[in-house]
Amino acid sequence: MGLLPLYLFGQRPGDTNIIINGAPITSKIMNLKVGWNSVGWFNKTGTDAQTLMNDIGSNCTAIAVWNATTQKFDVYQSGGTNFAIKYGDGVLVYMEGEEIWTNG
Repeated sequence: MGLLPLYLFGQRPGDTNIIINGAPITSKIMNLKVGWNSVGWFNKTGTDAQTLMNDIGSNCTAIAVWNATTQKFDVYQSGGTNFAIKYGDGVLVYMEGEEIWTNG
C-alpha cells in the first residue's frame, strides 16, 4: 500500500501556500565566526555590500550574494564594485576574526 498525496486547502500538485503568523524580526544578534557565514537579510530596507561590510566591522573582508542573472556570485571586497542587497537576500559574509554583530 502506497502513501496518498496530501492536498492542503484544496490545492493541486505543484501549488504551494505557506502562512506564517507572528511578529516580524526587527533585530538579531549574530555570532560571526572565522570563514564564511550565511546571513539572511530580513530588513525591509535594503542596503549595499560596502555599507554592510562597514557595519559588521574590520574583521569582515568580503560580502557575496548570488546573482541569478549571471549565475555567479557577486563578491565585494574593500574598494571593489559595490552592489545592492535586498530584503530576502541570502548573504555570505567572510570573516578573518570573530565578531558579534547586531543585524537590525
